Parts: sequence; C-alpha cells; structure tokens
Amino acid sequence: MEIGEPDRVKILEPLENPVPPKRAPAPPPEKVPQRERPEREREPEKV
Repeated sequence: MEIGEPDRVKILEPLENPVPPKRAPAPPPEKVPQRERPEREREPEKV
C-alpha cells in the first residue's frame, strides 16, 4: 500500500502539470489571431 500512495501522488503531480498547459495553449491560439488583427489595424492607423 505504501507504494500505491506515492505512485498516486507522483501521477497526480505530472498529470496536473500537463493538463493545465494543454488547456492554456489551446484557448490562446484563438485569442492570438483576434489580437493580431487589431494590432495590424492599429499599426496602419498610426502610420
């Protein structure tokens, strides 16, 4: 049982790390294109 406890703790730590990173990079791509469009529009306006 001692090995099972540490195994679950080690699995939870690595799972938590990879889980958030995957969700974070997924949504950012959608917001990135939206920000890129406004940025390009603002650049020409200033020019």
